[in-house]
Amino acid sequence: MKRNERNTESVSGRHEAPAIGKETYSSYEEQPRPEKRKAKKKSFNATPILLLLVILFGAIFGYSAYRLYGMMSEYHVSRKRYNAVADSAISTVAPAPTTVPFAAQPGQEIAATPEDVSPIQVDFDALLEKCPDIVGWIYCEDTVINYPMVRGNDNDYYLHRFIDGSYNGGGTLFMDFKNNRDFTDPNSIVYGHHMNDGSMFASLKKYQTDPEYYTKHPVLYLNTPTQNYRVDVFAGFVCDADSDTYTIGFASDLNYQAWLNRMASQSDFTTDVKVGPEDHVITLSTCSYEWYDARYVVLGALIGGLLGGGGLPGTVAALVFPDWTYYPPIHFITIEGFLFHFGVVAYVVFQLISGRIRPSLRGLWKVLVFLAIAVPPIYFFNKHFNTNYFFVNVPSPGSPLEWFMQAFG
Repeated sequence: MKRNERNTESVSGRHEAPAIGKETYSSYEEQPRPEKRKAKKKSFNATPILLLLVILFGAIFGYSAYRLYGMMSEYHVSRKRYNAVADSAISTVAPAPTTVPFAAQPGQEIAATPEDVSPIQVDFDALLEKCPDIVGWIYCEDTVINYPMVRGNDNDYYLHRFIDGSYNGGGTLFMDFKNNRDFTDPNSIVYGHHMNDGSMFASLKKYQTDPEYYTKHPVLYLNTPTQNYRVDVFAGFVCDADSDTYTIGFASDLNYQAWLNRMASQSDFTTDVKVGPEDHVITLSTCSYEWYDARYVVLGALIGGLLGGGGLPGTVAALVFPDWTYYPPIHFITIEGFLFHFGVVAYVVFQLISGRIRPSLRGLWKVLVFLAIAVPPIYFFNKHFNTNYFFVNVPSPGSPLEWFMQAFG
């Protein structure tokens, strides 16, 4: 029986799968695979980076605000200090009405104040007590230019210093240390910062950017301890910091005139101002930003002085009271003397009429020094050669000098 059962199982070819737990599976059925769990993606947390960026930009903004506040504070302090100096050292005088013989457009006359009646008077005694380096004061009507000027031992000291030597972001206007203090060089150079608030020399750039600016501001004024000048602006342009614009002295009058012509030819505006070798020029220089180390310069002729007319009274006397005792009227020496003295008088008179020179009592000491040096050798020259230059030895008959000699000997 058992054998038959085994045969039957062989024939049928079936085998019962062993019991696994409560379920049984056929040997031909595939067992179920265990389910795979999907891995969860981790989310990116940007909060720390955002926080870091907020802190970074906040720090940058805070630092920028701090620097801006500091800069504006410096501007405010600088303006306040210079206003205080101006209030204590400057008094305004009523200008005498006149005109100057030049204009932005040919034929146009521009009202101005003659240099011997400057719009301002400066107490240089008080300024020199505060700062022995003071050389002058520059002023331009209806602008912010109203500052003292100094000259140091180099061109660095006053870049960021006030006139008393303390720190000042705007510095002080300063003359090139290679210049003479009295503006007697052919070209006197004055440097000033181009401040963002428009102070110091920033307004000079308006000669370039505003076509009407020269028409409104054809002159500036320079007051010095010994002489006041009107500054007749004749050129303004951009140049390199090391260009020949900053030349102070010249080998000859021809070289100087060629330099003056080059400066005028580069100007951003047109003027009728004529300058020659007899003129002294002031160059105002400030930073410009067209290229690295660019500078904007404004050049003006110094109009003023008394030395050129110092011999005018004697020259007039030679014409009005000629000495006929030496030579007859029709004689080479007589004619030459008349022509020479007439030329001297005419030159000075035409210079006065044109506004090129105007007498100033501040320069009288220069004439006195000149006479004190010139008269003694002229006296001995006259005595030796039997001449009478300057009427030093013998007064002209009938002239006021004869009356002066009779009164004082």
